[in-house]
Amino acid sequence: MSSRFDRVDDWKTYAAQCLYSITRMAHGKQMSRQHLRRYFQQNLGTNPKEWIEVQRLEAAMRLLKAGKAVKEVAAELGFGHACDFSRFFHRKTGQTPRELQQMFPKATKCSPGLHTLASTARTRV
Repeated sequence: MSSRFDRVDDWKTYAAQCLYSITRMAHGKQMSRQHLRRYFQQNLGTNPKEWIEVQRLEAAMRLLKAGKAVKEVAAELGFGHACDFSRFFHRKTGQTPRELQQMFPKATKCSPGLHTLASTARTRV
C-alpha cells in the first residue's frame, strides 16, 4: 500500500521545515500521527520521536559549532524557549549548549594589518 509519506524525498529537510514537530509532519501530508508512527517503524525501524530527537541533536551540534546563538538555535529547531532547548541538549549530551560552544570558539578574522605584516615578514626571509 502506497503512502503519502512515500513521497517525502528528504526526511531531514521535511522535519526541519516542520520545525521537528511530529504533528506538523503528519498533518503536512494529511495523515495522522499514528500513521506517521507506523510508517517510521516499518520503514526507518524507529519511532518518530526518537528519530526527531536525533535529527534535532545533530542540527543543534552543527549550528552551535558554527557559532549561532543558543536562542537562535532553539527557535530554528522548534523549541518554544531557549531553556527548553538547553534542557534537551544537556539531557542528551551531558553538557550545556554554551559548554559545547566554548569547545569550538568562533573563527576570528585576521585584521588586514596583521595579514600585511605576515606577508611582509615572509618576503624578507
